Amino acid sequence: MEERSLFIERHQTRAIRWAMANLASKLMDSGFWDEAKSLLDKARLMDEPHENVGNALYRLETLQKSEKEKWTELTKQSESFQNEMRIYGDAFFDVASRPIVFDGTWYTAEGKIAKIDVQGGEITGEWSEDRIGLVRSSTYRITISGTFRNRSARVTYRSKSANGGAASSLLSIPREKTVNCLSHLSADQQEWRFFSSEADEHLAFSLYKDPPK
Repeated sequence: MEERSLFIERHQTRAIRWAMANLASKLMDSGFWDEAKSLLDKARLMDEPHENVGNALYRLETLQKSEKEKWTELTKQSESFQNEMRIYGDAFFDVASRPIVFDGTWYTAEGKIAKIDVQGGEITGEWSEDRIGLVRSSTYRITISGTFRNRSARVTYRSKSANGGAASSLLSIPREKTVNCLSHLSADQQEWRFFSSEADEHLAFSLYKDPPK
């Protein structure tokens, strides 16, 4: 009788540990990480903790690490955007003492030639860009169009495969896209900086008056 009681007690205890690990997982899924950690710490200190406790602890640590990395990246992006907006604002209100020149030949960081044309207050431009995916590479046609004021410009950036065919998959090359951008010329007008004005689209690049060395 005593042996039977010990058997039942052992399995009841094991079921409780399993339930604690399961509840901790549900808490994690709902974002209650501190509560999940507290529950798992209690389950971990019990005799013969259920194997799911260890699995749940590992998952919690992975989630916390991933969230910390995402927060760090978002903080960097936010600081970068604020800095770009400050420089854009300076360029927007800057009435330069010398002519501001957007049109002409510019160069990408990879050395591709970008042809920019200005008609009245409208800017248009075009260049090519090589992109490498996991399976294959492709050449994209990049175009910009928009308006400018002083050393700043608002443009729409568009990228489209120059190879034709359907849009590329995640396993090949980056997708085609359209992004609203703000941009600004440096004070010496040697660099033209572009950055996305859309919160959910990260895009930043520069064009240069001189080709890369």
